[in-house]
Amino acid sequence: MMDLPINASIHQTLSDTDKLIIDLEVTSRCNATCGFCPRSVMPDTKSYISINTVEKLAQNIMEGPQRHIVLCGIGESLLHPHIEQIIKILSDANAIVAMTSNGALMSGEKFRQLLNVGLKTINFSINAATASMHEAVMGMKNFDQVIANVENALEIKKNLNADVKINISFVACEQNIHETETFVKNWLNSSADQIWLHPINNRAGLLVPGMSPIKIDAFATNYLHDKRVIVDLFRYSTEMYSICKIAKNLAFISADGTMRLCAMDYQRITDYGNIINESLQQLQFEKLSGFLKGDYNKLCKDCDFCPSDLKNKLAHDSAEV
Repeated sequence: MMDLPINASIHQTLSDTDKLIIDLEVTSRCNATCGFCPRSVMPDTKSYISINTVEKLAQNIMEGPQRHIVLCGIGESLLHPHIEQIIKILSDANAIVAMTSNGALMSGEKFRQLLNVGLKTINFSINAATASMHEAVMGMKNFDQVIANVENALEIKKNLNADVKINISFVACEQNIHETETFVKNWLNSSADQIWLHPINNRAGLLVPGMSPIKIDAFATNYLHDKRVIVDLFRYSTEMYSICKIAKNLAFISADGTMRLCAMDYQRITDYGNIINESLQQLQFEKLSGFLKGDYNKLCKDCDFCPSDLKNKLAHDSAEV
């Protein structure tokens, strides 16, 4: 186990949460069965975050710099029965609130309600250009309804001149990679703010067969001069002190309020405290200092995001065993 010293400058860096993005899991329930999401290994797929937990987080971020909170995690946020109240609490705490959704439940009425309570960004995860591929990749049979819901949201935004960004995302894998260009073309013809292309990662070694990681470097070149097409959001994030860039830049808080190492912890094997009892700053420090002390092997050793220096050391250690 690698145990690195934590000097004063590193301590300050680990304690700095000013630019930290909070990835908040409001529910572990989902109405999709995406092949790139190994939810079957989760110990609990039916949790909802409590309003008390949301209020504790809001108290944490009330002071200081404005923070970004993405309602995402593992489940479908629109399944939470009090999603409007959650967004309002966080917005009232000066947070910029975003949400990721598969779009199936985003009716026009629901979208207007979310705008009214302060939602600033909605990221629709569609991952296909055709109904057959949508069903194959996400296990959903409502492609036409999803597309209609997204187009309706775009129209509502236009009519209201609403201050909200609407992004459309595509997780590229072996199954759907041939639909990527069609997907981009379709949504470039819409008023969507951005089209996101994500290379599938190996989910810390938990991907099912047929969902192998795939490179999308060619698309980064093809769309280099199109500012609306974002290829691999973490492409240019830098590694530091052998700390995972995901763990450093994102604070993943699961539905029970626990700070996990990241969203790849489907099996919930990491625990750095709970936002109900501790500050966001302390939780982030405990997480990253634990990482530096070697608290990573169970989750990180098989992950695509594992820092190169650490991956090399783990490979070397394994070779010596």
